[in-house]
Amino acid sequence: MKIIILKFLQVINNYAQTLLVVTTIIGLVLVLQQLTEFSKQNETLHTQSELLRKTLIQSYRPIGYIMQINKEIPTKKIIELPPTGRKDKFSFVYRQLLINEGSGVLVNIGHLYFITKEKENFRKKFLEGEYDSTVIKFDGRYDYSRRQTLLPKDTAEVVIGYDDIEFEDEYNVYVLLFYEDQEGNLYDTENILNIKFGPTSIVNDRVKANLQSLFTNNIYNDYTESEKMNLINIIKDYHHPMWKYITVKK
Repeated sequence: MKIIILKFLQVINNYAQTLLVVTTIIGLVLVLQQLTEFSKQNETLHTQSELLRKTLIQSYRPIGYIMQINKEIPTKKIIELPPTGRKDKFSFVYRQLLINEGSGVLVNIGHLYFITKEKENFRKKFLEGEYDSTVIKFDGRYDYSRRQTLLPKDTAEVVIGYDDIEFEDEYNVYVLLFYEDQEGNLYDTENILNIKFGPTSIVNDRVKANLQSLFTNNIYNDYTESEKMNLINIIKDYHHPMWKYITVKK
């Protein structure tokens, strides 16, 4: 019996280092599993927290819904053709209605817009700084009228206008309207317009066109603080004062 015990101890002594390594590896695996579990729990908590934050924001956030002013009378002419301007060019004005369809106060900062014959991912390209100042138009609002407060169901006008452009049978117009809630969180509504004109005529040497169809669609977006700063820098590059009316949180 004594011989057997001695041989057993000798075997343990011979493999002690190996056993120590194996034990260490097993311990490390258990620790890593525990850390992974903690990480998953933290990720879940973060996701739940972010979901709760977004849910709370959604419960009181404003929603800038842009619609045709004469929605109830779709056959009524809604494109204005100004009587002045260059005789060989085309001019038009289109007025829409902004309605706060959310449940919180909407602080209306202003809008900008862009016209093209093509369909484009305008908002993405704009926020990546791909357009120069010659193609982006800003609203004509006076600075003192910015940060206009709209309660739920309150309305305001959203006007776009082009003077002396080349006439096309079809235009795509992209409008970005910026607004905040009471806490300074920034949102925008991307209003996408497809305008088609029918037969044209020349009146007093100017192009006159009949509206054939107009389709509109809204896409709603919000901004993180870093996205907001990016937007501010882009508007600064256009040398337009609208950026001053966007809230920067410290």
